[in-house]
Amino acid sequence: MLEKTMFGEFFLIEQDDGSSKRAERLTFGDTSGRDEAWLRNTLFDHPELLPVRDIDSSFGPLIPLCKELQTKAGPLDLAFIDPNGHLTLVECKLWRNPEARRKVVAQVLHYAQAISRWSYSDLQRAVTQARRGEGNVPFELVRKEHPSVNEQQFVDAASIAMRSGRFLLLIAGDGIHDDVGALAELINRNAAAGFAFGLGRGCAL
Repeated sequence: MLEKTMFGEFFLIEQDDGSSKRAERLTFGDTSGRDEAWLRNTLFDHPELLPVRDIDSSFGPLIPLCKELQTKAGPLDLAFIDPNGHLTLVECKLWRNPEARRKVVAQVLHYAQAISRWSYSDLQRAVTQARRGEGNVPFELVRKEHPSVNEQQFVDAASIAMRSGRFLLLIAGDGIHDDVGALAELINRNAAAGFAFGLGRGCAL
């Protein structure tokens, strides 16, 4: 479903029996009837489609936290976390509108800025609200996949990562325009915070 420029092949699992099928790249602008909600839901269900290790190997494996994470900068499409407490923040965007292409870069940076001011309790509260759950939801989601994770160490690591801006910021869409790609490269070269920034382009079966 997703391919990061200059990185490998990715596959979309979309069969009822769980089997996979090679995705065929569509021409730019052709979404084959799929929308941003479909892209968001697919990535949430299959975080392995995001090429995080190709972008920054210190992130992952990704564990889905929630969709529509509420921040002071607005609702973030997708939030993931890993056993080390590192957050991956994803915004999904179809690139029909040239203005939207540039706005989404600023948008995801604003999300990161807002979350960098959070305590772990703020993250816990926002994720719990988004999932309509209760308790220490981020840790419980991680412990479900990685039972050996220590709660206090995880909470401390997540708190430090947020305060230092240690995020992986991703924009997933149906293509990458040169202007947005150049802007992303500029951001990565000059970023003062600890985040890494990546763009992904999609294709559909």
